[in-house]
Amino acid sequence: MRMYQVDAFTDRLFTGNPAAVLVLEDWLTNELMLAIAQENNLAETAFVKARSDGAWDLSWFAPAHEVDFCGHATLATAHVLFTAAGAASPLIFHTRVGELRVARSSLGYRLDVPRLQPEPLEEVPEEIKGIFEAAPIQLFRNFENIFADLGSADAVIRFIPRSDRYCPPWDGRPSRDRAGIRRRAGGFLFTLFRPRCWHS
Repeated sequence: MRMYQVDAFTDRLFTGNPAAVLVLEDWLTNELMLAIAQENNLAETAFVKARSDGAWDLSWFAPAHEVDFCGHATLATAHVLFTAAGAASPLIFHTRVGELRVARSSLGYRLDVPRLQPEPLEEVPEEIKGIFEAAPIQLFRNFENIFADLGSADAVIRFIPRSDRYCPPWDGRPSRDRAGIRRRAGGFLFTLFRPRCWHS
């Protein structure tokens, strides 16, 4: 097992978006992968293992829990496999959100992801109850994200969650409360809040 740290979205050291990448011969337990992610103290740590069909299994862990998807850590993993493992392009990753592909070109890397269609919600989920001064026009969810349509750009700009669920001090313990909420208006303006999911 070998671990790398890669700064995504940059060509300079100590900039960009860092992620750790571990290339595994055998899967580790979830408890051990979480402990490694906590020790790394990065937003995400990626764990990747070769499959017999030539593709790769890929998982991501934040310091608090396993996450459903992480773009920059996927690109960091592709960089390690292309440059250190001599893998051929395109790479195919099997993940919790389906099949991801990363291709290499003269311009860099291209990540193709499946479309994760949000499903409408009939009521406010328990993990975000009480955070809105006025009820959203619509709510949607896909995997760990909740989308709240507040109706106008001004409402998005003025929105402050009425809860201590967002950005609390991290106590070092994993949390099962892991939904992110994206507020939007007109499909153009959004902000992400992630309750009890600590990121550096």
